Amino acid sequence: MIKRLFIFIIFFIPFTNITYSNGKSANNIKFIENKGQWEDNIRYKTFFTGGYAFVEDNGIMFLVSDLDIMDKDFHSNIIVSKHAFKIELINSKPRPGIIPRHRSDNYHDYYLGNDPSKWKSEVYEYSNIVYTEVYPNIDWKLFSENNNIKHEFIVKKGGNIQDIRLRYNGIEKPLLRNGNLVLNTNIGEIIESKPIAYQIIDNKRIDIEVGFRISKDSEITYDIGDYDPSYELIIDPELIFSTYSGSYSDNWGFCATYDRKGNAYMGGITDGSLYPTTIGAYDQTFHGGGWDISISKISSDGTTLLYSTYLGSSSSDMPHSMIVNEFGELIVLGTTGGEDFPTTANAYQTSFSGGPNIKYARALDFYNGVDIFGSKFNESGTELLGSTYVGGTDNDGINYTNSMNTPPVTISAGNDSLYANYGDGARGEIITDDQNNVYIGSCTFSSDFPTTPNAFQPNHGGKQDGVVFKLDYALSNLLFSSYIGGSEADAVYSTDTDSEYKLYVTGGTVSHDFPTTTGAYSTSFNGGTTDGFLSLISYDGTDLIASTYYGSDNYDQSYFVRTDNEDHPHIFGQTRGSGTSLIHNADYSIANSGQFIAKFTPTLNSLVWGTVFGNGNGRKNISPTAFMVDICGRIYASGWGGMGELTTHNFEVTNDAYQSTTDNKDFYIMCMEPDASALIYATYFGENSTSNVDHVDGGTSRFDKFSTLYQTVCAGCGMSDNFPTTPGVVSSTNNSGNCNAALFKFNVNNDFPIADFDYPNIACAPTEISFINNSRAQTYYWDFGDGESSSLENPSHIYTQGGIYDIVLIAYDPDGC
Repeated sequence: MIKRLFIFIIFFIPFTNITYSNGKSANNIKFIENKGQWEDNIRYKTFFTGGYAFVEDNGIMFLVSDLDIMDKDFHSNIIVSKHAFKIELINSKPRPGIIPRHRSDNYHDYYLGNDPSKWKSEVYEYSNIVYTEVYPNIDWKLFSENNNIKHEFIVKKGGNIQDIRLRYNGIEKPLLRNGNLVLNTNIGEIIESKPIAYQIIDNKRIDIEVGFRISKDSEITYDIGDYDPSYELIIDPELIFSTYSGSYSDNWGFCATYDRKGNAYMGGITDGSLYPTTIGAYDQTFHGGGWDISISKISSDGTTLLYSTYLGSSSSDMPHSMIVNEFGELIVLGTTGGEDFPTTANAYQTSFSGGPNIKYARALDFYNGVDIFGSKFNESGTELLGSTYVGGTDNDGINYTNSMNTPPVTISAGNDSLYANYGDGARGEIITDDQNNVYIGSCTFSSDFPTTPNAFQPNHGGKQDGVVFKLDYALSNLLFSSYIGGSEADAVYSTDTDSEYKLYVTGGTVSHDFPTTTGAYSTSFNGGTTDGFLSLISYDGTDLIASTYYGSDNYDQSYFVRTDNEDHPHIFGQTRGSGTSLIHNADYSIANSGQFIAKFTPTLNSLVWGTVFGNGNGRKNISPTAFMVDICGRIYASGWGGMGELTTHNFEVTNDAYQSTTDNKDFYIMCMEPDASALIYATYFGENSTSNVDHVDGGTSRFDKFSTLYQTVCAGCGMSDNFPTTPGVVSSTNNSGNCNAALFKFNVNNDFPIADFDYPNIACAPTEISFINNSRAQTYYWDFGDGESSSLENPSHIYTQGGIYDIVLIAYDPDGC
């Protein structure tokens, strides 16, 4: 990862305030990093009821006060009365890599004593700590669960469990009782439960017999049954949190995104004044006239509502897609029917253009038509930094069939149109680049939609066209804008960039004259009612570099595009293609299924592989909601079923699935090998109900680069509280008389390195910058851009001169995928 740091020469006086942000989580113990405020032997420190724990290089030290510990489990937060003891790793790696994970928004500022070197700011908390390679191919993890400190060993391929040796220094000789480890103290016993172990072999969970052994000198080791050392022990994928919005007004779920701190953003709509807003939020007032947009920012562990606001007009409004830029600013793409939708003074377009009367999802009335909008909030959600309309004099931003633009229009799912699934009307995507410019892909009926000079398609192709455009950071200038479409109906649903910020767009088309390019994979319409398409556009929007159809001789649409590290675009969509018609060079497939994933060469001249998955019933099964390719090339997808022909019935799930059964109306989450050779992981997620459908009413959600899904849901419709939530979250109940937007955060894999860092908002020379490492890796290399470097995890560096410095962080994990 590379970032540019600007250092200015300014004289300043230091301040001595002490701050702590947002309070602590009520449910989980946090590990606080040591940035120099404590003794050097302490790596992390944590507080719990009655005491402290100190994470050191070769173990964890407990220091506790006077509390009853009788009949408490070892992992309880109540340990020993006025006593200290240490769990020490014997003969472990002298200084293992110690990686913190799931950083909280909470931080501390320490100003201890008169020594300024002990004054440290923005000292963050983490949910768990992983010691990497404490023994060869063995990691050690410290974490909390229900306010208990816990630990576990992760024995990877080739690791030997016999290498693990523990000593409980400060405890009398341990005993074994019924397989449990009994730690005697002067006032009672602490019990560490009998361990468990398992492996996944040929997609089956194999439980391995394991138990404690105590040596003559009181060392603790493990007796292990027969196991295959060529396979790893598996850590199950993790549900990080799931919460309702807590709204007392009807509240429907649309879209979700994340920021670099792991915070989650939930976008939906609400029809009343009882959505839970926060003090100081941008807009705490419902505007009436239909439905307003509801936006909530939730802490990384789901326990804290960081901000919550309305966004809307005196007509109906709805969000389609959200993204957070480098500065932590949320940018929202959506549609509005209001002449008084909030715009900012420097906006690109401050006036509403509208269009014919239209009704969406049987509930949202747009009597004067709709325009696209883009709006940007500051990090705290207190201010609208930029907001603009983008549109012409017909309807913009809502996808519906090519033959329905005669008012009044009521949009409903049809099997032979671009609006093929409930919620398809609110598709489209917003993304940003490294200059924080904004890219939007959507659709329009307007023949006067604003385009820019030299656009690759400046004129309306006919009926509904796709559109793609780029705005600057302030949403003030249209950097490029173009139609993309033929003489029938076309829509752009998703966008992504390659490493040079050329833009891939994908969507659906009914046009047999959709613009394709010479030498592309498929230059002719493939048949049926609709085809998918994939196109590559130049950085400045002037050239259609490559463009291809994709599909079978039946219905097909492409809903997402994502690129990998080598700029290969991957698309995810639906099909009614029969048999093996879309299977190519893929060992994993379920023929005659309704969802496809395909990988192309960067120039779109050939297909690398293509596959289909689902239940094999010859129909589309789930409506796609999120898609990603990780740095190792693995593919992640999610979607929901349960309305019309959509169903999650009889999908393949893996043995380690979080939820292995379905009521046929759930979300489905899956991960596949980079070459489509095998299914790595798959699970259902949702409510167990005879009537309620876990769904979205439009919009898209996202996976982050850590393979974590942030998914908004329209949950609990009919006043149900049965959607699965986790303890201590913002709301575990649906408070409305109908639906509540819900948000869940679900991690699939954690076996690959990520390089990411921040630095404080200090830009004065000379100055010391304390870098905040948000990465996941075993070792690091920092290049500070001034000839100096470091291999520390969280280094500090003094810049003596003002200037511009390119800072490079390389994160390395030799055991990663």
